[in-house]
Formats: sequence, C-alpha cells, structure tokens
Amino acid sequence: MNQTKTAAIYARISLKDRDVPKTAQQVEQCRKMAETFGYDVTRVYEDDGISGYSADVERQGYEELLADIRAGHYQVVLAVEESRFTRQGVADKERLILACIQGGACWHTTREGFLDPSTDSGEFMAGLRALMDQQEIRKKTRRQKDRYAEERAKGRPLWGGRPFGYQGDRITIEPVEADAIRDCVRMILEEDASIYRCVRYLNDELGLKTPRGNNWGTNTVKELLTRPRNAGIYIVDGHELDVAAAWEPIVSRDTHEALLAHLGAKNNSTPGRKPRHVGNMLILCGVCGERMRSASDGRGIALYRCKSKAVDSHPNYTDNVRHSCIRAKFVEEVLREEIVNAFFVGHSLLSSSTAIGKDLSTLHKKISTLRVKRQSLVDAVADEDSPLTAADIAGAVKRLDASLKDAESTLQSLLAEKAHAQMLDEIRRSMGYLNLTTHRVDEDRAVDVRKALTERYDALTLDTKRVLIEDLLEVRIGAGRGRKKVLVRHKVVTTLNCDEDPA
Repeated sequence: MNQTKTAAIYARISLKDRDVPKTAQQVEQCRKMAETFGYDVTRVYEDDGISGYSADVERQGYEELLADIRAGHYQVVLAVEESRFTRQGVADKERLILACIQGGACWHTTREGFLDPSTDSGEFMAGLRALMDQQEIRKKTRRQKDRYAEERAKGRPLWGGRPFGYQGDRITIEPVEADAIRDCVRMILEEDASIYRCVRYLNDELGLKTPRGNNWGTNTVKELLTRPRNAGIYIVDGHELDVAAAWEPIVSRDTHEALLAHLGAKNNSTPGRKPRHVGNMLILCGVCGERMRSASDGRGIALYRCKSKAVDSHPNYTDNVRHSCIRAKFVEEVLREEIVNAFFVGHSLLSSSTAIGKDLSTLHKKISTLRVKRQSLVDAVADEDSPLTAADIAGAVKRLDASLKDAESTLQSLLAEKAHAQMLDEIRRSMGYLNLTTHRVDEDRAVDVRKALTERYDALTLDTKRVLIEDLLEVRIGAGRGRKKVLVRHKVVTTLNCDEDPA
C-alpha cells in the first residue's frame, strides 16, 4: 500500500494576469488534484497580486515555501502550472530545483503533470519549461507593446485608474470635476491664487475627493492642474505624441501653457531662500542706504535689520555705527496703508504706470464700452415704444459679441504673461467705487472703499505684495520710535509725498 504524500499548495497571480485563475480558484483546482492522487495537503502558500517576473519584488509566500521545502516538510508541491512558481528564467527556477533536491520533494501541476527534479530527465524538463516560459513572456511583451502603440496611434488612453475630471472610460468628461479644474486654473491665472487656495476650494468649498477617495493636498492639486491631459496633450515617456487625443480637453493648450509659465515664474521668482516677510530686501536703512533683511530678536519677534549688520563680511559690519532696526509689524502696517492710499488716490496714474498696465486699462475700457453698447441695443428692443425688433439688431449684436470675445481673449493672453500685471488688473477691476460720470471716488463710500482695498491687499500672495511695494514705493527706516521710523516716498502717486523730503 502506497504511503500518502504530504503536500503544499502554491498559488500566485499578478495584477496583469487576466487569463489566469484567481488564487482561490487555483487552490481549489489543486485540492481536487490532491484528492485524485491521494496527497495530504498541510499548508497553502499564496502571493496574491504579485508578479513572478520582477526580481525587485519580494514574494513572501514563495520564499517561505522554498524554506519549508529545504527543511523537508513536504514530499510534493502542487500548483496549477509551473509558471506560478517563477517567470524569471532558468536561474530562478534553479532555486526551486535545488530546494526540492535538498528536501526530497517533487512538484505536480494540473497543466504539466508530475516532475521529479532530482532525476536527469526531470531537471532537463524543468529547465526547458523555464526557457519556454521566458520565450512566452517575450512574446506577450511584444504583443502588449504593439497593442499600446496601436491604441496610442488612435489617440486613445491606455488602461488605468480614472483620472479626476473624466469618467471611468478615461475619455468622457465628468462635468462637475472638470468645472472644478477650470475654476482652479482661473483662480491662479486671474486672481494669483495659491495652490493651497485651490486645495481649500476642492476640499472645503466643493467637498470633492480624489479618485481614490482621499482629500486633496498641495502636491496632488499641483499634479492635477499641470498634467498635460487637461489640454488634450498625449505624453509618453516625457515626449508629446503627434496625435489628436481621443479625450476632450478641459482647458485650451494656451491656457495650460500660461498656467505652467505662471507657476514656473512663481517658483523661480526668488532664488535662494524664499522671503518670509513682505519688506525683506526691499526697504532701505536710513543710515547707510543698504537694504534691510528680516530677522528675529531671539524671542520670536520679527525684525528688519540693516544688511550691513547682518552679514559679517560686509564692509560696515565693524564701523561702530548704529544702523536701522525696526519691528516688522510696524513696517508692514505702514506698507499696507500706503499701498491702499496709492490705489485710492492715484488709480488713474497707476493704470498707466507700466506698459502692461496701459494695455490692460485700454482693453478694460474697450470691453466696458462694448458691453454698454450691446446692452443699449438689447434695452432698445425691450422698450415698448421702440420700433426696433430683435431681427433688426441681430447683426449688430453679433458683431459686438465677436469684438467682445476678441478683446477678452487678448486680455487673457496679457494676463497670462505678467503675474504682477494680473494682480494690478484685479485691483483695478475692484475699483467699483468710482462714479461712472466723474470717475472720482464717491465721498460717502470712502470708508467702505478703503476697507475693501485693505481686504484685497491682505488676500494677495506675499510675492504679489512685494511686486506692488517695489513698483510703487521707496521705503527707508529712519530715526524715531515705532511707526514713525518708517519713511515712505511714492514713486508713481507723487501727490502723496510730503513737501519736505524726509531723507
């Protein structure tokens, strides 16, 4: 009577093995074979979702199996096919052969049958099948690459998880998510919003999750907004394919490139350590004229100190002269007030203070004029006493709409070119307090206007505030105490300067 052989079952499947039974099915098939041949199965080893081809991936179940085979725990190892053990070729198959020889075990698969690697014929067949498995892998790899190339030539996306903004087919737009992407891009380009602002918009205001159900972070939002797919650009291995993408773009290519340029400019705007205070290296020492750096007094209070006393290699470091020093909060309070004053009093001067400003002001005036004309035509038709009909004004409205679209498109292009011009433009557009007839400030709204401008300034990014200060103000720190030490000269709105030069 034959003695029952102790057996172990090994089941493995990688995520890409679509034609191979799942591990539970593999185990069931092996148990049926064990009943047929009278094997006593004492343990099952599984590696679910793990490739047998990659040498970089550790297969815990397989390594434990090899160790137990060497220890002589089993007389036979069961699997549905030999490729379940390994797909790494003859060298890795040799590990299984040696383990079986050392532990006195054989293997039996439902596909290839029984094999004893300790015999010459068994060792030869094991090596031959390993070579055949490698050849099959190469064939599958070539077929897969050919299929990928065919899909890419059609502009179709390859398989994978659902991209945010698109449905599961990776082609059809998901309207709510696509609108959220457009909103974030618009906020960055038109309002100089930060990536963190977009994070809060997606998480808190819209309550949208990533396709995996997680909250958004700064890195995931930046990857989302800068991915080429949003503009219908097909990228493979870092290079753009010359094909029309099968999916509908969420934003235009021009908008996508403007966003990349905007974010790149912000990332590269300040080499070295990024300033943490708005006046860092912008305000001047009233003693020597050197720029002042932000620092701390050791108790956590932010200061501005003359650079000549902050850098020991500076020629004035040991001149025994007391140079300017001031708390940062005093400087920043004054800077906020002076910027608000500049826009409150000198908005017309600021509109023409830079070349880009002139272009934007002209465009805004043109857009405003076109909108007024269009509305006048619509109102004329709505008037019961007017002889005009909708058909009468259809041609004129169409021409106005075309001109308006062209002007708005030009404006968006200019906004994308200069980050600081975007900010100046946004502030000018907030100047709704102007009397449309006199183009002067309504006195009864002055307090509200100053408050609105202050809030707008506070909402700007640090970099944008610094651009404003550098363009509009010259700031020195003189003698005195507290805020009185901050001496400001307006570069553009010169009517705000005192008659006597404080320097």
